[in-house]
Amino acid sequence: MFEALVMACVLMSDSDCIVFSDTRGPYQTEEACISRVQEMTESLHQVLNELPKQFTYKCESEPSIEI
Repeated sequence: MFEALVMACVLMSDSDCIVFSDTRGPYQTEEACISRVQEMTESLHQVLNELPKQFTYKCESEPSIEI
């Protein structure tokens, strides 16, 4: 299972970054997670439209829990 995380940073400042966690996942495959990251960045472009920004992402594997 993979959790989607997107970090948005203002280009003029290294310290102005925000991490956004997905509320829909987790995802079965890394490909599905990356697809969700693309959706998230498109939405964030619209919300943060005034700022020059850079996005990075991470599809983090969740540890499996055995019962």
